[in-house]
Amino acid sequence: MNELTERLLAQGYNPDDPPDYVRWYANMKEFEYTSKFLASSTWEAPCGVMRKGEFTHGYGWINGICWRVENNNYNYACPYEKEECEFFHPLLKDTGVASKCSWCLTEKPYNYDNSAEKIEDDRRKLTLQNLERRFGYPGMIHCICCHIDKKTCEPYFKYNPEQCIRFTRNGCVNKTCYCTGKERNVKTANIYYDVKVTTERRIGFIIEPIITVFKGIKLFETPKSITDLEMYLKLNPDAPLLKETRSRQHSEALFFAEHLAEYSDKYRKYKLEIQNVRIEKKESRDLIQDLEDIREGITVVHKSDSARKSKELKSQKRAKTNERKIAKLEANILKIGYENLEPLEKRHADKWLTKGRLMELKYIRKQKMKEEQEKPMQLSLFDIY
Repeated sequence: MNELTERLLAQGYNPDDPPDYVRWYANMKEFEYTSKFLASSTWEAPCGVMRKGEFTHGYGWINGICWRVENNNYNYACPYEKEECEFFHPLLKDTGVASKCSWCLTEKPYNYDNSAEKIEDDRRKLTLQNLERRFGYPGMIHCICCHIDKKTCEPYFKYNPEQCIRFTRNGCVNKTCYCTGKERNVKTANIYYDVKVTTERRIGFIIEPIITVFKGIKLFETPKSITDLEMYLKLNPDAPLLKETRSRQHSEALFFAEHLAEYSDKYRKYKLEIQNVRIEKKESRDLIQDLEDIREGITVVHKSDSARKSKELKSQKRAKTNERKIAKLEANILKIGYENLEPLEKRHADKWLTKGRLMELKYIRKQKMKEEQEKPMQLSLFDIY
């Protein structure tokens, strides 16, 4: 139970009749401050700096204490970005959390000149001035490697090719690197590689290897700048191997081969090798090498072919499904008529069928109804007598 709940219950309040600045939270069976009250409240740090209550949200347990607004000890980061301060709470200063100040609710009038908001506004203003002095305009440059020092508000660079390659969909697009000052090749490509999988098959006492080579696998889903790809490969030469060992296609088989090989011939061997890592704008094929591999008994599978075949199968399956839906809809139109369809079926009919086809179905239905009406009726002897 938080301190706010204990105080209000001691004052005679109950969940059905709480003060207007709190609400009863039935799940936790306690009182909480309302968002409206917190937005209008003022909080004070041990050093005297004030802050508007709209910053409050959530709470956490640290060193056995629940730090939250209802306990009047909400913890928040130092507005001065200090690493050491005499006002840090003893139970927070030696922890790994960034919020080391314990803020308390105060009845003092809010003073902007002595507030965390002013400190943040001044820091933002100084940051824009430093950016304008450094780059010629008051704004952050288009570079993921550019950061702002929280203490000095000065921009600085920390070159990280892994971040560059994920900066946008196609990596960094700057023609000149802000960090190195060198020209960049912003033409897009991808990292392609081949995967050789070796397993074994036992026939009696004969063990023969089964080799399959998957060719033309892309490391990234989208093309990236060539400069970023080159730097990424230098720093992460094992990236293709890590991607494949963690994939659903190979991870399970590798695990079984490592841990169950001695118990079952099925998982006797599963060896994974990365071959022919290259940077290309699009997949290239060595037909002569493919023929040599096939001649040696190696199964060659091109990923692009597999993806194309899978796409075609999905397209065919989708087309068959649509044909069944249209046939069912047309049969229903012939049975009850277009005007008697449900609203959703009418929308489907307008979307899936042309006007000419709808008119044809209406005509067929009309002819069938006419034939039914003109069909001679067969009478029995009972009907006659």
